[in-house]
Amino acid sequence: MYKGYPVIALCIVRVEDERSFYFIQSLNERIVKAGYRLFVYQTCSDLFWKLTPEEGDKAVFTLMDYDIIDAVIVFSEIINDQKLVEEIIERTKSEGKPVFSIGKEKENAINCLFDYTDGIEKVTRHVIEKHECRDLVFVAGPKGEIHSEDRIKRFRKVIAEYDITFNDDDLYYGDYWNLPTIKVAKEMLAKKRVPDAIICANDIMAITMIQEFEKAGIKVPKDVIITGFDKTYEAVINVPTVTTSGCSLHEVSDYIIDSLKKLFNGEEVDGTFVAGFDLYEGASCGCSSEYDVTYLNEMFHDALDGKNYIYDDSKSFNEIFEVMLNLPSLNKLPEIMNHEFFTDAAVILNENFFDEKVNHTEFHSEMSLDDDVLTIFQSDYDPGDYPIKMKKRDIMPHIDEIIERENPILFASLHFYSNMIGYVCFYPVVYNSQYMKLYNYVQNLNHIFGTYCVVNNLNYTMGRIDRMARRDYLTDLYNRNGFYNCIDDVYDNGSSKYYIVASIDMDGLKKMNDRFGHEIGDIAIKTIAKSINYLKSNREQFKYNKMISGRFGGDEFVVFAAVDDPDLSEVLKKSILEFLDMYNKKLEQPYTISVSIGVCVLSSEEFDFDYALKQSDVRMYQEKKDKHKQRE
Repeated sequence: MYKGYPVIALCIVRVEDERSFYFIQSLNERIVKAGYRLFVYQTCSDLFWKLTPEEGDKAVFTLMDYDIIDAVIVFSEIINDQKLVEEIIERTKSEGKPVFSIGKEKENAINCLFDYTDGIEKVTRHVIEKHECRDLVFVAGPKGEIHSEDRIKRFRKVIAEYDITFNDDDLYYGDYWNLPTIKVAKEMLAKKRVPDAIICANDIMAITMIQEFEKAGIKVPKDVIITGFDKTYEAVINVPTVTTSGCSLHEVSDYIIDSLKKLFNGEEVDGTFVAGFDLYEGASCGCSSEYDVTYLNEMFHDALDGKNYIYDDSKSFNEIFEVMLNLPSLNKLPEIMNHEFFTDAAVILNENFFDEKVNHTEFHSEMSLDDDVLTIFQSDYDPGDYPIKMKKRDIMPHIDEIIERENPILFASLHFYSNMIGYVCFYPVVYNSQYMKLYNYVQNLNHIFGTYCVVNNLNYTMGRIDRMARRDYLTDLYNRNGFYNCIDDVYDNGSSKYYIVASIDMDGLKKMNDRFGHEIGDIAIKTIAKSINYLKSNREQFKYNKMISGRFGGDEFVVFAAVDDPDLSEVLKKSILEFLDMYNKKLEQPYTISVSIGVCVLSSEEFDFDYALKQSDVRMYQEKKDKHKQRE
């Protein structure tokens, strides 16, 4: 239950495909009428190729929140990853929620199956009974393929009831595709074989047969009747329109809604439902087409709209692609995306996506997002309010208003290869051209954000390489090269009154290494670096304008600071020595870390860094000599 509505989750692939779209359309009509809401979790791939990016694509199913989902429908038949199907079903059952499997029988689900051979039977009976055809040819799918063979058996069974003899030479295999079917047509034409009717096992083969026979001057349906199967979009707009059959998606939707009502009332539901096929009479058999002019006109413009959307969307993305990759800040992204192309959608990214230290190009097995996410854009709302930080469980901002629109909310994963980086929520009116837009939308966003991942990682890597070239690996202070590159930044054209250069050298490093080992020597060097960093952070006492520090050699350190008070040179020495004294007392080690410090202070008018460094070195070495004499 969410916002007062029972939520039904549909797991499906490629919502822009005709069958997926019409099922969503049919299901949502009934879900809304029942007072429910539909959340659709979909992949842009049909998960056939088992490629790495598909892992990121199917990460969308990790967004399913069983605290708000009341039932799950899995269109198992069209999801090629059956392991994923089983995982969704098992998870749903473990959460105590009902789950429906469409098209494939699953042990732990309520099954909604299709009797595909029923469609072949209805088409065959139609041409025999209504059009009195007795001489029939059957064009099947691939030889040996289970669905193709089942359709052949059903065809044989039907014609046997009418005492029609069928010659095996009239059984052809078009493999469900146009090129093999063209060969079949040419073979039949070469034999001058023109039967009463050609029954094809799918619409693509039927359309191809019509085209080839018409090219040869044989008219459909005047000279030969040709029928299809599947009721595809192409069959509806073909000339002539194709007599075909299609699975009754409305029948399946009705069954699911009736079952949900019973389940929510605590009643039991039968475990399996088998849906039949509906016959669609087209002009290819000589019937007056069920597809009237108005309907065909709508279908044509729907297809044209979809084509134009794809073209316009690609053009729009190309125009904004470079802009999005060169944004000066994250806050500008909603403004760039406030484009008429980005409608009825919200784009949500992992909160850490723009963290330069996170390498999104490094693949990992965890596909889900963090709990904290950022909505970087949402259409119809002020872009100035975004990005909005929120919890993933909240889905998207303004969900209260959007859920009242009664449109399905579609979820799609944004990912870089297998890494899920965010998701998109779509909530347009259920219109075919809008759903055709989804694939292009998601793939282009993946391209944009994926490129951002690569560029960001490249910049981060280059930054690390640059840091390695400029920084000392042990202390993270500047090395000699990095230090000299930053001198001008501190000098600042003499804007400060005085400049301090301090040479700092550890006492007795060689003896410490020989007695306690180089590991202890490294600890001592890092401790001296900490004392210098402490100086840098201690601005209440050491009131510098700018400051840099570096490790010039094994135990040699240099500090360069711009100040307005020359007496701060004594504060510098005192701060470092006090830090080391405090460290030695606290740890009570059998060794003592100490340093010798030489300082040179010059006014801005007389300052020269190399001269100041030589002077500080001289004073540092003099301090070392004085210590040595005292020990003697």
